[in-house]
Amino acid sequence: MARVALPKTPFFSVLSEDLLRMAIDRVNLVTLVAGETLFAQGDPGDTLYVVALGEVAVLVPREVARLHEGDFFGEIALLSDRPRTATVRATMETHVLALERPLLNDLVRASPALLKVLLRFLRERLLATLAETSPLFRSFTPLERVALALRFQFLEVGANVRMVEQGKKSSGLFILLSGEAAAVSGGQSIAHLGDGDVFGEISLLGNGPASASVVALAKSYVLFLPRASFSDLIMTHPQVLEYVGQLAESRAATIGRLQML
Repeated sequence: MARVALPKTPFFSVLSEDLLRMAIDRVNLVTLVAGETLFAQGDPGDTLYVVALGEVAVLVPREVARLHEGDFFGEIALLSDRPRTATVRATMETHVLALERPLLNDLVRASPALLKVLLRFLRERLLATLAETSPLFRSFTPLERVALALRFQFLEVGANVRMVEQGKKSSGLFILLSGEAAAVSGGQSIAHLGDGDVFGEISLLGNGPASASVVALAKSYVLFLPRASFSDLIMTHPQVLEYVGQLAESRAATIGRLQML
């Protein structure tokens, strides 16, 4: 199954014959019956999987995708060193190939181009999940969601990086695709931010300094829309302005109440 499935997977297209043979020799085969869960949201994530035969559904928590022969998954938790962000369940009898972290590390060391391919697919997977689950995109058609998401820059942010600084204008609008961040005002933590959360909006809408800092708590993947692009976006997409405006109003009220304590 590995000899048939792996060469069909775009992820492995950059591997030499020798490296592909090494991958085939070291993968493990996992068989699932219909309805069986391979892993659940929140489980540890140290393995990449490829569908060799059958089909799996991806749920976060509702179904957002179905994957078939040659499709791979599990890269989000693997690259971000975080628990699984979705549940994967077989829809029929399914065989998947499991590539554990040591094997992937060996492949990336031998072929650095593999990491670039993996990051490209990671970006597409995260954007697709965001477009299906974020309230910011809810009022748009599927095609409009994709076009809107593509306006943003995709950034990898390390732990302890300050993306927004209290007292200074936010450089743009941020959406946390995968990771964790803390909003801090006056040295006091006021919010924990997770996948799909938007921030930077109060400074953008008020054209003034940010009322809180936002710091990454772990390696995170973020969408970023520069300030000038945000101004253009809300002129053509009033739904975005409405959602972001309501979010800013709610957060400003929360910060005001905390500052009075």
